[in-house]
Amino acid sequence: MNTLPGPQALPRELVLASAGSGKTYHLSSRILGLLAGGAPPGEVLATTFTRKAAGEILERVLMRLAEGASDPEKAKELGRTAHENLAEPIECRQLLARLLSELHQLNVGTLDAFFVRLAQSFFQELGLSPGWTIADEPTEKRLRTEAVQDVLSGADRAEMVELLRMLTRGDADRRVHTAILEHVDTLLSIHRQLDPRAVDPWSPGFGVTERLPGHEIEAKSTELAARLSQFDIPTTKTGNPRKAWEKARDRAFPAIAARDWETALKGGVGAKVVQGEDQFDGEHIPPEFVDLFHEVRSLARIDLAREFRRESQAMG
Repeated sequence: MNTLPGPQALPRELVLASAGSGKTYHLSSRILGLLAGGAPPGEVLATTFTRKAAGEILERVLMRLAEGASDPEKAKELGRTAHENLAEPIECRQLLARLLSELHQLNVGTLDAFFVRLAQSFFQELGLSPGWTIADEPTEKRLRTEAVQDVLSGADRAEMVELLRMLTRGDADRRVHTAILEHVDTLLSIHRQLDPRAVDPWSPGFGVTERLPGHEIEAKSTELAARLSQFDIPTTKTGNPRKAWEKARDRAFPAIAARDWETALKGGVGAKVVQGEDQFDGEHIPPEFVDLFHEVRSLARIDLAREFRRESQAMG
């Protein structure tokens, strides 16, 4: 009866190759060489990024051994490409039988699976519960739904209505449960990035140091809109107001009065000022327009930061 020798060291290798060039074949040869050299299956580790790739590697190892066990020519090929101990069908059959009996010990899988197994083995050192696992997508969705249900069932109704209004910026067309669930992914992503040492991480400043109450913002926006409506605009050679300027002004000042900052600053003269440009429709932008739209931008930042801050607090 032939016996396999003890483990034999193989030289270190670095293989760089493009897709479809035979890396899986080469890797299976490497694994077969280690096993044929006496390495226990439990001491062989092959990791990939996907389950599909891991399955292909394991399938290639078993298929090549099975082919060598029944085909002398395939066995000779294994002897050349993997290990000299696999040059005969009987040697391939012996290794195949040993490998199949210890297949559960062979570590061929994804990096994620390897790290999970490693963490599960040292759960006490990592401060984790025994038998912990990573939830699959259906389980994760169920847990989130149950968490939202717990929040809704235990919360004060009036407080929940106000928080939901802040969270959705006044949009009350959707169901409460659905509206909160739609925010969960974003909330978890934000929560994982928060500094645990922060005193109030759910109340960011958004880069705005000045804070104004709502009635002052309302009064200021009305005053800016009134000023803009009285501004003279550039004229044509015939003395008529330039149409593009007139349209831009008449579109901007009602938007400012209504605190519709996107309309006020997204197009027209306001957009040019915000972008740092000094011309609109081929005309130099007068200083009074520049100064006013800078004031509009500052007020918009204060107003929007106030709303975003309320939304953030509701999310928290």
